[in-house]
Order: sequence, then structure tokens, then C-alpha cells
Amino acid sequence: MNIFLMVLTCLNIILVLGLAFTVFLRVKEKKEDQRITKGLQLLQHKIAILQDLSDRADEQVQRLVHMLDSKSNDLRRVTNEATIAMTSIQSTVQAHQLSAAAAPIVSTNANINVDEFNQFVQALNQQNEKAKPILAAQNNLPQDFVPEAVSVIRPFEFKRINIF
Repeated sequence: MNIFLMVLTCLNIILVLGLAFTVFLRVKEKKEDQRITKGLQLLQHKIAILQDLSDRADEQVQRLVHMLDSKSNDLRRVTNEATIAMTSIQSTVQAHQLSAAAAPIVSTNANINVDEFNQFVQALNQQNEKAKPILAAQNNLPQDFVPEAVSVIRPFEFKRINIF
């Protein structure tokens, strides 16, 4: 019976040690769980923030894509209108050229105006030719020349230039 008690005592000791070990592990796991749960909460919070930012970015991208589509449609419409206008202008120019080729050449007010303009340009050129000697005389003046000092200047200080 002694052996039986010894075996029973050993089994009781093993059982108590096993229970103590499992209790120890559970207490240890609870401490680690608190840290893990805090870390998981932080990660979930960060994930929620990132998802919110991602949703906002998606909305902005959709708005930009919609705006680009509308602008490209407007651009296509304007280019189509421009090509239509260009073709109509080209057709009117061709029609005008055909009618001008068939009509005889007649002197108009535009031709007379061109002649008057040419005469005006020639008159300006003649005035410029008259002004060249005056400009040359101005270049021969001393650098410190003042118009009030004309009465003080002696006649031999300047080159004599015949204007007319």
C-alpha cells in the first residue's frame, strides 16, 4: 500500500504542477494580450485613416477624370466648329477668286489710295533728307552745350553746315 500511496502522491504532485503551470501560462498570456490588443487597436485606427484617405483620393481622381472628359469634349466641339468655319471661309475665298478672275480689272478707290500713300512716303523721305544736316550739326555740338549759352559761343566753335 505504500507504493500505491507513493504513486498517488506523485500523480497528485504532477497534477498540481500541471495546474500551476497552466494558470501561470494563462496569466502570462493575459499580459501579452493587453499589449497585442492595444497594438491591434492602433493598427485598426491607422487602417481606417488610410482607407478614408484612399476614398478621398478616389473621389478626387473621379472628379478630375470627369473634368478632363468634359474639357476634351468641349475641345472636340470647338475644333469641329473651327474646321467647319475654315471650310466655309475657304469656299467663299475660292468663289471670290473665281468671280475676280472672270471680272475685268478696274481702277478703284483702293488703287488711288495706294498712289496717295506712295506720294506721302516720298514726301516724308524728302523731309528726312532735309533733316540729316541738322542732325549732323547737333552731333558736332560740345557735350556740355546748353541752348542758353548760344550768345556766349563764338562762331568758329562750330562747323558751318549749309542746311538748304
